[in-house]
Amino acid sequence: MEDNFCAKVTTGLVLEGFGKAKEYIRIYQNEIKDKIGIVPFYGTINLQVQKLPFFSPDKAILVNKQNYGDILLYPAKINNQYKVWILRPLKTDHPDDIVELIAETKLPINLGDELICELE
Repeated sequence: MEDNFCAKVTTGLVLEGFGKAKEYIRIYQNEIKDKIGIVPFYGTINLQVQKLPFFSPDKAILVNKQNYGDILLYPAKINNQYKVWILRPLKTDHPDDIVELIAETKLPINLGDELICELE
Protein backbone atom coordinates (compact mmCIF):
# COMPACT_ATOMS: atom_id res chain seq x y z
CA MET A 1 0.00 0.00 0.00
CA GLU A 2 2.91 2.35 0.70
CA ASP A 3 3.65 2.86 -3.03
CA ASN A 4 0.16 4.28 -3.47
CA PHE A 5 1.34 7.43 -1.65
CA CYS A 6 3.39 10.36 -2.88
CA ALA A 7 4.83 13.30 -1.00
CA LYS A 8 3.02 16.49 -1.99
CA VAL A 9 2.06 16.44 -5.66
CA THR A 10 -0.36 14.12 -7.40
CA THR A 11 -2.28 14.06 -10.66
CA GLY A 12 -5.82 12.95 -11.17
CA LEU A 13 -8.88 12.90 -13.37
CA VAL A 14 -12.04 14.87 -12.55
CA LEU A 15 -14.97 12.48 -12.12
CA GLU A 16 -18.66 12.90 -11.46
CA GLY A 17 -19.58 12.58 -7.80
CA PHE A 18 -22.65 11.32 -6.00
CA GLY A 19 -24.42 14.70 -6.13
CA LYS A 20 -24.52 15.07 -2.34
CA ALA A 21 -21.70 17.58 -1.80
CA LYS A 22 -23.89 20.65 -2.31
CA GLU A 23 -26.06 19.63 0.64
CA TYR A 24 -23.10 18.79 2.90
CA ILE A 25 -21.20 21.98 2.08
CA ARG A 26 -24.28 23.97 3.14
CA ILE A 27 -24.46 21.98 6.39
CA TYR A 28 -20.77 22.56 7.19
CA GLN A 29 -20.40 26.08 5.72
CA ASN A 30 -20.29 28.02 9.00
CA GLU A 31 -17.80 25.64 10.59
CA ILE A 32 -15.61 25.71 7.46
CA LYS A 33 -15.72 29.52 7.42
CA ASP A 34 -14.72 29.62 11.10
CA LYS A 35 -11.72 27.36 10.40
CA ILE A 36 -10.36 28.60 7.04
CA GLY A 37 -12.03 31.97 6.52
CA ILE A 38 -14.01 31.20 3.37
CA VAL A 39 -17.54 30.14 2.54
CA PRO A 40 -16.94 27.40 -0.02
CA PHE A 41 -18.78 27.08 -3.29
CA TYR A 42 -21.65 24.58 -2.89
CA GLY A 43 -20.10 21.50 -4.40
CA THR A 44 -16.83 19.62 -4.61
CA ILE A 45 -14.47 18.58 -7.36
CA ASN A 46 -13.99 14.82 -7.26
CA LEU A 47 -10.46 13.93 -8.32
CA GLN A 48 -9.49 10.32 -8.91
CA VAL A 49 -5.79 10.40 -8.08
CA GLN A 50 -3.07 8.09 -9.33
CA LYS A 51 -1.31 8.31 -5.98
CA LEU A 52 -2.64 9.69 -2.71
CA PRO A 53 -0.74 12.66 -1.34
CA PHE A 54 0.75 12.16 2.10
CA PHE A 55 -1.66 13.97 4.40
CA SER A 56 0.54 15.38 7.15
CA PRO A 57 -1.27 15.50 10.51
CA ASP A 58 0.32 18.89 11.31
CA LYS A 59 -1.31 20.44 8.19
CA ALA A 60 -4.79 19.03 8.91
CA ILE A 61 -7.57 21.36 9.99
CA LEU A 62 -10.30 19.49 11.84
CA VAL A 63 -13.88 20.62 11.25
CA ASN A 64 -16.51 19.31 13.65
CA LYS A 65 -20.23 19.38 13.12
CA GLN A 66 -22.50 18.11 15.84
CA ASN A 67 -24.56 15.09 14.69
CA TYR A 68 -22.40 14.78 11.53
CA GLY A 69 -19.00 13.27 10.90
CA ASP A 70 -15.77 15.21 11.25
CA ILE A 71 -13.86 16.35 8.18
CA LEU A 72 -10.22 17.23 7.67
CA LEU A 73 -9.13 20.07 5.40
CA TYR A 74 -5.68 20.45 3.82
CA PRO A 75 -4.56 23.56 1.89
CA ALA A 76 -3.62 22.84 -1.73
CA LYS A 77 -3.35 24.27 -5.24
CA ILE A 78 -4.49 22.77 -8.50
CA ASN A 79 -2.54 23.32 -11.70
CA ASN A 80 -0.36 25.76 -9.72
CA GLN A 81 -3.16 28.27 -10.24
CA TYR A 82 -6.21 27.77 -8.03
CA LYS A 83 -6.28 27.75 -4.24
CA VAL A 84 -8.34 24.81 -3.01
CA TRP A 85 -8.77 22.74 0.10
CA ILE A 86 -8.67 18.97 0.06
CA LEU A 87 -11.68 17.78 2.03
CA ARG A 88 -11.28 14.36 3.65
CA PRO A 89 -14.43 13.24 5.49
CA LEU A 90 -13.62 10.74 8.23
CA LYS A 91 -16.73 8.88 7.06
CA THR A 92 -17.30 8.61 3.30
CA ASP A 93 -18.74 6.41 0.57
CA HIS A 94 -15.94 7.37 -1.85
CA PRO A 95 -13.12 4.90 -2.54
CA ASP A 96 -9.68 5.85 -1.16
CA ASP A 97 -8.42 7.10 -4.53
CA ILE A 98 -11.06 9.86 -4.73
CA VAL A 99 -9.99 13.20 -3.28
CA GLU A 100 -12.63 15.91 -2.88
CA LEU A 101 -11.65 19.54 -3.42
CA ILE A 102 -13.44 22.68 -2.28
CA ALA A 103 -12.83 26.30 -3.28
CA GLU A 104 -14.33 29.68 -2.56
CA THR A 105 -15.78 30.01 -6.06
CA LYS A 106 -16.79 27.71 -8.87
CA LEU A 107 -13.62 26.86 -10.78
CA PRO A 108 -13.38 26.43 -14.57
CA ILE A 109 -12.93 22.67 -14.24
CA ASN A 110 -14.80 20.07 -16.29
CA LEU A 111 -15.45 16.36 -16.02
CA GLY A 112 -12.55 14.48 -17.59
CA ASP A 113 -9.98 17.23 -16.96
CA GLU A 114 -6.61 16.05 -15.71
CA LEU A 115 -5.37 18.14 -12.80
CA ILE A 116 -2.15 18.47 -10.86
CA CYS A 117 -2.87 18.84 -7.15
CA GLU A 118 -0.16 20.05 -4.77
CA LEU A 119 -0.45 20.16 -1.00
CA GLU A 120 0.83 23.39 0.50
